[in-house]
Amino acid sequence: MSTHQTLVWVNSGLGLLGLLATLFLAGKSFVAYRQHGDRSMLLFGAGLLLLLVAPTVVALGWGTVVRPALGDSVHVTPRLLVEIVEQVFRLAGLAALVASLYVRE
Repeated sequence: MSTHQTLVWVNSGLGLLGLLATLFLAGKSFVAYRQHGDRSMLLFGAGLLLLLVAPTVVALGWGTVVRPALGDSVHVTPRLLVEIVEQVFRLAGLAALVASLYVRE
């Protein structure tokens, strides 16, 4: 295996660990929300998902489903639109995380 392939595997593994940690934290925050009715925990979990998971899902969906379906006729504009959607999810996630700090029940 070449150095490049090794680095690709390491990068993929670290990304997977990050996603798993995010899903674990979001799951814990949703459980805390259900047990205590604390809306800040709900916003925290939703913010994590929007910030870290949703852009990855959009990028994977684009790369594995949409782009192959379009074939070689893919231009720059659709990729830019995908990046804009990813950024909107990230901003919504940050907004939810900030809101979780200020919600008072």
